[in-house]
Amino acid sequence: MKFDESDAKALLEALKEHKQQFIVCHGVQTIYGTGSAQKVYLRVQEFFETKNPKDWLAKNLVAHVGLKHIVKEDYPAISNYWLSVKNQYIKNQKLPEASLDDKAKKAFWGQFNSLYEQQAKDPRTKPLVLKGPEIQAPNTVPFVPRDDEALIDDIIVRRSCKFLLYESIERKQDIAYVLDDLNLDTVAQRITVTETTDRLGPGTQERKVPVCTSELREIFRRWDFFANHLTFYRDWKVSDPPWFTHGRQHWATYAAHLAGKITAQHPTNQALGLKQAEVNRFIQSNDYLMAILAFHEMQPSRHLRGAFINMVSAH
Repeated sequence: MKFDESDAKALLEALKEHKQQFIVCHGVQTIYGTGSAQKVYLRVQEFFETKNPKDWLAKNLVAHVGLKHIVKEDYPAISNYWLSVKNQYIKNQKLPEASLDDKAKKAFWGQFNSLYEQQAKDPRTKPLVLKGPEIQAPNTVPFVPRDDEALIDDIIVRRSCKFLLYESIERKQDIAYVLDDLNLDTVAQRITVTETTDRLGPGTQERKVPVCTSELREIFRRWDFFANHLTFYRDWKVSDPPWFTHGRQHWATYAAHLAGKITAQHPTNQALGLKQAEVNRFIQSNDYLMAILAFHEMQPSRHLRGAFINMVSAH
């Protein structure tokens, strides 16, 4: 994601003029999004949080954003910080607690684990049915699942990143979900993304559903809850949710599927049954946005089962 002097001037002007549509007027937030966008937004947030206002100049902001590579594990504002001891957690090793940061990370994983224990599940176990990362060696077909260790690592990353959404809210820290550099049509259709690596030699192909897709679908499922705690941004300004702007038909189809799950769990709730019928009618008339809105009126966060549902109910 690029950042130049025009971006810096726009953000400085937004602060000066109190333009509330800009992220810089919203204080410190937990930043979600692609790795490239996270880094740039984090640098900007860090600049205004740590620098003296007399140094708030466009050239200084550009220089700060352009600093050498960020070690994302050093910043509590993004998920990599909490995941930095993930491998020890997966292997059931003792987590470090020498510093306050270590203790905070240990507490994070303890809370994460306890949610699954309440459901008599171990979050480190591989589900019976799993669509995880796949790999294809050079000059071979087809793609095959990666080894169990890689699959479990992928599961934990997805689950813990979702958990951080709720954990941030418990810490009373709002969430900024950055949509820059995201292919929102890919997200809407839950399409796998293929990347070239050298894991099995030059030309190796790996494919998986991006973690951002899993996060955004979690937010969509429980938007009636997240709407009060999470803001979407694009180009530094507040943005509509992605299901308003991209792939409405796909999101609406997913909404109808979820509405069916809710009514199956609550067959005697007439209000939910009527709302599900409304979702289906809107889809039949190709009014996909209204179908999505009708689904969220079902207050799905109260009804959809999941590991984090008790954290939702607490709010």
